[in-house]
Amino acid sequence: PWALGDEWQLAGTYAAILCPLFLARFVASPLSSLYYIRNRHAEDLILHVAMIGSVVIAMKMGGAAMGMTLGPLTGYVAAYGAVYVVYVIRSYSFSGLSSKVAPL
Repeated sequence: PWALGDEWQLAGTYAAILCPLFLARFVASPLSSLYYIRNRHAEDLILHVAMIGSVVIAMKMGGAAMGMTLGPLTGYVAAYGAVYVVYVIRSYSFSGLSSKVAPL
């Protein structure tokens, strides 16, 4: 609000909530092509269907817990972020690097 005025405060709050999601998307989106390269179409479909269900449930729960202004958005970010974490972990396992890393 100090830079753009009070009417932009809510937009700044929304942007701050969405920042972790955009970071996760920036990392995970290029890795999602590994599902096609490794011919894992069925697993990718299952993840997308689970993503739809988890996002809807998380948005409902967020709305109930935090109110209808920020709750659904926070639930959306949390659910999508969790899906992106799964994509990163599975893509790492597809790469074959997990078996080549030396134990600590």
